[in-house]
Amino acid sequence: MTTIKRMKNGNNRRRIIILAVFGVIGAGSLIHSFALNNTVAFEAEGGQTSGNAIVANDLSASNGKHIRFGAVRRFFSPDASWNKTVDQMGGKDEFLSNSVNPSDSIKNYAKRLWDYGGGYERQPVSPPGNFNLNFKNYSVPIYDMTTKTTDSAKVFQLGWAIGQQVISHTGLNIGSTIPWNPSWKPGTGNDKILHIVNYSTGKAYELWVVEENKSGCALILGNVIAGFDINNPNHICLAAIETYDNLFTAKDGDGSTMSGRGMGINNLALVVRADEVKTGNIGHALPITVSNAMFGPDMVSPATDPTQSGAGVSKGFYLPPATRLEHINPVTLTRGSSPLSDFSDTARSKTIPSGMRFALHISDAEITSWLDNKGYTGVLRDTARTFAKAWRDYGAIVAETGGYGIGIETDGLIGPAKNTWAELGIVDDGSTQPFGNLLDGLITEQRLYVVKPPVY
Repeated sequence: MTTIKRMKNGNNRRRIIILAVFGVIGAGSLIHSFALNNTVAFEAEGGQTSGNAIVANDLSASNGKHIRFGAVRRFFSPDASWNKTVDQMGGKDEFLSNSVNPSDSIKNYAKRLWDYGGGYERQPVSPPGNFNLNFKNYSVPIYDMTTKTTDSAKVFQLGWAIGQQVISHTGLNIGSTIPWNPSWKPGTGNDKILHIVNYSTGKAYELWVVEENKSGCALILGNVIAGFDINNPNHICLAAIETYDNLFTAKDGDGSTMSGRGMGINNLALVVRADEVKTGNIGHALPITVSNAMFGPDMVSPATDPTQSGAGVSKGFYLPPATRLEHINPVTLTRGSSPLSDFSDTARSKTIPSGMRFALHISDAEITSWLDNKGYTGVLRDTARTFAKAWRDYGAIVAETGGYGIGIETDGLIGPAKNTWAELGIVDDGSTQPFGNLLDGLITEQRLYVVKPPVY
C-alpha cells in the first residue's frame, strides 16, 4: 500500500507527478512480465478503468487517499469466462424465458436469489439478501507447495465417503502419495477444504473434508490394506481429492476444467484470494454458495437452454460455465424437523441454476456513498470498495449449495493468507465468521441483475 499526500508546494507537486509517471511505467512492466494471466491494479478512489488496470487520471482523483498498485498471477486462462468482465460477457441477459412475459424473467431470477438464496427452508430462516463473506467458516485455505515437508504423504478415504463416491476422478487412489506439511490446516465448517498450489508450474491439489480426527478412516478395509496408520501425521484422512497441472491455462468450454466444486468446475476457480484484493482488483467473478440450488432429475434438453418450455418451473437447467446441476434430487434442507423432498413446480420456482451469474447496477458515486454510510476508513474501506467493484465489474456465479446465508468463498484467515488479510483490515475476532457482514447494504434487490452466460 502506498499513500501519497497532496502537497501545496510546487516542487513537491512536481515530484509527485514524476513518481506517478514512474508508477505507471512500473505497472506496465509488471503487466508485461506476467503477460495475460495477471490481475493488475493502479488505482485511486476516483479514476478511469482501462482493462485490468485502474489508472488515476489526476492525483486529485484520490482526494489524498490511498493509491495502490501491484500484480498477482491470476488462476486459469484469461479466456475463462469467469475471468472476463460483465461487459465482455455481453452485459445483462434479456432472453431468459421462464415466465409469460420474458422481460420479467430477469427480475424473477434476481428476486429468487434475493428472497430464497440464503436458506428460506432452514431453521432459523435466513433473511432475504443475506450475503456473507467466508473468511473463516467455509473458507478455502491455499498452501504453497514449496512449503511441504514431504512428497510421500498418503491419502485415505473416510468411510462414509467410500459409500458415496470415488476418492478421485483425476487418477489418485487410496494410498496415493502427495506433497504435504502436517501444519497445513483445512477451513472450518462441514466442507473442511484445503488446497495445495505450485505457483511456478500450475500443479494443484484440491482436498475436500480433510479430517484432523482420523477415526473415520480407521477400520475401513481399503484403508487398512493401503497401510493407514491413525498416528502417522503424514497419513491424511479425507473425503475426496483431485489434482491437475493446468491451473493457469484451463478454461471452460474446451474440456480442460475438472469437476471439483458443485457446479462442476475446479474448486480453485472463483475463490477470492487476499493477494488479489490487495491489488485493488479481484479480476474474476466471485463464487456464491446458495441454499436454493436448482435440481433434477427432470431437465430441459439441451440442459443449458433456459428458453425451453418449463425451464426453471417444472424442469431444471444449468448455465455455463457450470457443467452440471449439483443435485439430482431437491436439496435436503429442513422445515423444522421434516426433510424437504418437494419436486413441485412451486418448490422449483424458488431455485436458481448452477452457473447463473449475477452483477450489480451501481456507480462509483454510489459505491463511495455506501462506504461513507458504513463509516469505512483506511485499508478496510479499500477492501470493501474492491469487493464492491468486483460485484459490479465481474459479478458472482452460483457455484455451490450451502446453508444459512449466501456465502462468498475466500482463502481466509486459517492458512497463509491470514497476514495479508490483516493488512487489508480483516482480522480474526474469535467469531465463526469475522467481518462476514462487510458488504451489508451494498447488494440490494433493485441493483441485482442476471449476466449473459458464455456461448461456446
